[in-house]
Amino acid sequence: MATATIRIPTAFRSSTEGATELVVEAATVRDAVGQLTARYPSLTRQLVTTNGSLRNFVGVFVNGRDVRALERDATALSTGDVLTIVPAAAGG
Repeated sequence: MATATIRIPTAFRSSTEGATELVVEAATVRDAVGQLTARYPSLTRQLVTTNGSLRNFVGVFVNGRDVRALERDATALSTGDVLTIVPAAAGG
């Protein structure tokens, strides 16, 4: 398993008791997000669908690369990777 860091955006910090980062041991993005939502269950609806897949409107990046251009939530992680979550922004 890889040790990776999840950076938590400001919009979600009220659900993480103010935590800005979470260090996890995970093989894939799905495992890492699963650990995040297990620790902070109120994030589940915001990040994943009922079948456990990442929601389309939430950007997840591994070392700056969008997982949608990789293997989505099956993207493998390596020790030292940084996951950044970017919630959808609405406007017009």
